[in-house]
Amino acid sequence: MQVILIVDDDPRIRFVLEQWFRFWGYDVLAACNGSEALSQVASEARRIDLVVSDVNMPVMKGDEAILRIRDARPDIGVICMTASDNVDLPAAVRRVSKPFRLVDMLESVRQELRTGEIC
Repeated sequence: MQVILIVDDDPRIRFVLEQWFRFWGYDVLAACNGSEALSQVASEARRIDLVVSDVNMPVMKGDEAILRIRDARPDIGVICMTASDNVDLPAAVRRVSKPFRLVDMLESVRQELRTGEIC
């Protein structure tokens, strides 16, 4: 079973995405900020196939966390959720603009897990 790590400081978004991805057959881990995401990756690194992360969060922003996660796991897929068009994302990161439809997020997840290609 493929594992998705959801990183978002909004518990409602985490909850909805967790339930949505589980419904579609994915195993899900969650973190409330970039620092917690790094801890999850450190303890579950080989299990995690994809990180779906917000960008603007307290403690550690998503873009910094992604850079650190990629240092540990260069092969890991990453999707960033952001409402801002003015965010510079690290290379090889798929962007999903907020607000998004759950079916569109699911399609982005499937594409990232299927291809692993740089977008």
